[in-house]
Amino acid sequence: MVRRLEAAGFAKVLAQAGQVLTHLGLAIQANPAVTVRQATPEDRAALIRVYATAYPLPAALAAVWTDVLPLAAGGRHYLAFLEGVEEPVAVASMLPFPESTVAVMQGAATLHAYRGQGVYTALMATRLADARDMGLEAAILQADRTTSAPICANLGFEEVCSIDLYAWGHG
Repeated sequence: MVRRLEAAGFAKVLAQAGQVLTHLGLAIQANPAVTVRQATPEDRAALIRVYATAYPLPAALAAVWTDVLPLAAGGRHYLAFLEGVEEPVAVASMLPFPESTVAVMQGAATLHAYRGQGVYTALMATRLADARDMGLEAAILQADRTTSAPICANLGFEEVCSIDLYAWGHG
C-alpha cells in the first residue's frame, strides 16, 4: 500500500504509534522543577496560546479544542509550569472513553524551548494519577514517533498499532 501511495504522489506527513498502558499504578519519577495542574476556565487564553504555539495549531482550532474537550464527560486540560518560568510551558488533555474504563491521553505539547526537561513526563504522571483516581484502568494515546512515543514507551506504554497519514502533493 505504501509503495502505491508514494507512486501516486502521496507522501507521509505524520507517523504515530498507537500505544496502551494497562497498569495505571506505575511509579513515574517526574522532574521536581515541573508542576502540573488541571486548567480552569480562567486559563482559556493560556491553553489556546500553548496549544497554538507548541503543536503548532491554528489559533482558531486550538480555541475549539480548548472549549469542546471539557464538554465531554470528564474531559480535562492540564497546564505544566517549569520553575523560574512565569507562563505555562506545556499543555495536555485527558478524557474518559465513553462507557469504558479507558482514559484517552490526548493533546500533549511542550513549547520547543522547554523540551527535554521532563515536562511531558510530569504531565503524563499527573494525568495517569487522575485517571486512576477516576476509577479508570487503562490509558490509550496516539504518540508522535519522533517526540512522545519514545517517552511513553519508557513509561511502560506498549505499541499496538501504527498510524501513518499520507497527503497528496506534500513530497
